[in-house]
Amino acid sequence: IGGAVKYVSKPLGTGFSGQASATLGSFGQVQAKGAVGGASSDGELRGRVAFAMLQRDGFGTNLSDASEVSDQDTTAARLSLGWFPKSLPMDLQFSLDDTRDQSGMRGFQRLAPNRFVPGDVPMSSRYDIKSGMPNQNHTDSSGHALTANWRLGGDWALKYIYSHRESDTDTAIDFDGLPNKIADVLATYTDASDSHELQLSSGKGVIGIYRFSGDAGGRVRNNFFNAIFGDTNGRVYTTGTAVFGDYEWELTPSFNLSTGLRWTEEEKRAVVLNRSFSNDSFTVPVATATDFDKTRKVDNLSPRLSLGYEMSAATKLYATVSRGFKSGGYNIRANVAAVPDSAKPFEDEELDSVELGAKMLLAGGTLELNTALFHNNYKNVQLSVFTSYTQPNGQPGFFGDFTNAGRANVDGLELEFIWRPSSSFQLRGNYSHIKAKYKEYMDRGVNVASQKQFSNTPKDSAAVDAEYRFAAFGGELRTRLGASYRSKVYPTTDLSEAIAQPGYTLVNAGITWAKDKNLSFSLQGSNLTDKAYRTDGYNIPALGVLNGFYGAPRQVSLGVSYRL
Repeated sequence: IGGAVKYVSKPLGTGFSGQASATLGSFGQVQAKGAVGGASSDGELRGRVAFAMLQRDGFGTNLSDASEVSDQDTTAARLSLGWFPKSLPMDLQFSLDDTRDQSGMRGFQRLAPNRFVPGDVPMSSRYDIKSGMPNQNHTDSSGHALTANWRLGGDWALKYIYSHRESDTDTAIDFDGLPNKIADVLATYTDASDSHELQLSSGKGVIGIYRFSGDAGGRVRNNFFNAIFGDTNGRVYTTGTAVFGDYEWELTPSFNLSTGLRWTEEEKRAVVLNRSFSNDSFTVPVATATDFDKTRKVDNLSPRLSLGYEMSAATKLYATVSRGFKSGGYNIRANVAAVPDSAKPFEDEELDSVELGAKMLLAGGTLELNTALFHNNYKNVQLSVFTSYTQPNGQPGFFGDFTNAGRANVDGLELEFIWRPSSSFQLRGNYSHIKAKYKEYMDRGVNVASQKQFSNTPKDSAAVDAEYRFAAFGGELRTRLGASYRSKVYPTTDLSEAIAQPGYTLVNAGITWAKDKNLSFSLQGSNLTDKAYRTDGYNIPALGVLNGFYGAPRQVSLGVSYRL
């Protein structure tokens, strides 16, 4: 519901091009990025290779072994190839990418003493920990894709897209952050997927069919108090098919109607075996918490209707009604022995949305203003929660669970602007106000909606960024100053006030000197006031855990960039 960031690769060019950049910064930051591309003399064969190396020392230290935490150690590469025959109305493009992240654990601050280690007082550092676990948080991710385009004549085209992706993660999660074995978790995750898509498009619309198949899961080994050894071993196999269409109709020179429809059918099979073991070797099982092999099949029809009105060349109004869909599934961390209902599937999430908006150019085109009002009606809101229970020995226990909250409304206002009073000065900003409220949240048969709030949903958020550029030192000097604000949020669904983050403001600034369109140098600073702000946390009373994870501290970097 919050949207996403879309990355679009640079198209393969017909000539030689390249770029390279290097950055040095706080906490031993070292970054290097580069890309180079070219084509045959006739432009039919094209290629491009890009790479990135991102390294930074940790914001904190694991005091148990002096290793760094909240560090970065990432390398990535991408190869793109294309065949654009002039004798045929088609082209083929292939890409291959790989990313290796060898970063360490994420550091955090204990916000209260753990009652099982009462003598260990929390440290003042926002990032230092005392974990006794191996410092690992490694992920390898790779994929490849093939795109074929056929030009059928006129503005008609046929496109086929194939994609494969996979990743492997090996991580250690120390909930207590202490050398004591209170809540130590070793986890391995793997996933792989393939997708096929066929599109027939014209200048006004597109119809297509999409097919997906994939599996995801892994093994999570829990060591609680060095006395309770649980193993979560599950995998979800997903297949899905969708048929979609989108078309724009010009009703009059001023009115246009855009319509869309998507039918989705999806099947999920969950294979789960969760057991308890006699010791931390996890070789001798002593009890089975969950053992099931279940399949769930769903389908959904999601429409979209949007009416646009061009009031003038500078003002455009629109109204959109749409439905969003997110399929449900099974929780592979279920504990049926303690909570029988945890083996039941969580339901599909649906969102019906109405949005009214305007896009305007004012003040002779120097001011761009976009506004939107929206009302979202949520059904079966999917939530990730911790479910507590009492073990046979009387000790408290918990497991990660999924549930549905029922119904909710999310209403909001969004505003964004860009003001360019001259070629030297630019001011841009945005503001949003969101009112999110549960209408139904059933907990053991009781509607507790009035006691619940949305997590990670600020009531108000805003940002402003000013840029001024002028000629200096034989080139152009660009200065930038920005600030962003976010009101109070609850990072987790348990709504702990100890983890809640009050409203805060971050300040960033930068200076860039461009000698010409090829060479530039920059000095950048982020979180210049070194504001401490929580982004996540854990509140697990059964384990004596109350932790806060914090955003990055103040950082300053110096960079150089060159384009061929």
